[in-house]
Amino acid sequence: MQRICLFLCFLFLLYCGQPMPEIREYKLDGYTLRDTILPGTVRFIPYDAFARYGICYIGGMQDMISTGRPIGHFGNIPVPEGKCTRKFDSHYITIEVDTSATQLQFDHYKYDTITQSRTVDSTSLFAAMRVTVKNISDSLLYLGNSNTLEYMFLEIRNGGNEWIALENPSWRYAGCATGVRDNYLRPGDIVIAKFPRYEGEYTAKYRLVWQRPGGAKIVSNEFVAPSNELISNIVDLKMSDR
Repeated sequence: MQRICLFLCFLFLLYCGQPMPEIREYKLDGYTLRDTILPGTVRFIPYDAFARYGICYIGGMQDMISTGRPIGHFGNIPVPEGKCTRKFDSHYITIEVDTSATQLQFDHYKYDTITQSRTVDSTSLFAAMRVTVKNISDSLLYLGNSNTLEYMFLEIRNGGNEWIALENPSWRYAGCATGVRDNYLRPGDIVIAKFPRYEGEYTAKYRLVWQRPGGAKIVSNEFVAPSNELISNIVDLKMSDR
């Protein structure tokens, strides 16, 4: 018994010596958002041509909503009853960006051939912002599959007051969809996702866009965030290709 108590004390001291996650709470419209920030080195991405919008919550409004890691990539999600709308416009959803500093936490997995299971090998931390998509219609909406908002991408406003697409939406480079989850948004439900905050020595004006192939273009609120020389060069290159 004494050995067990000593072992438990050792585990307690070991646990107490580890950095603890930081919990940040935000009072938002109708709910409190509880955001978990992991300890460790946070990376800033200078630019990424492929959009990453990791879904951290999808569901109904609650008094407390927690976000941290993105939801799982795989999963057998039951198809909700009712007719599902796949192409929609701004009468169906709103897109709101919150520039409060947060993390986008990407888990890296390893596969155990003995147990035939996937386990988290490491986690990369990226500086990020949040976006909330809300279904304001009375229709069931299909958002795509996987654990990202695959029809969302970032636009930047250039010196000529034109909006230029910076990223390619993730549906363009999606691989095999076997076994991945499908995401549905019921009337009144929300999706909270996180996306990278680019590094930069100056700022620019941005907005997010939701657009399926051949569908309507739905835009978020405009927001100011860091920019850099690489992004400026990308914008100039896109302008020259027009």
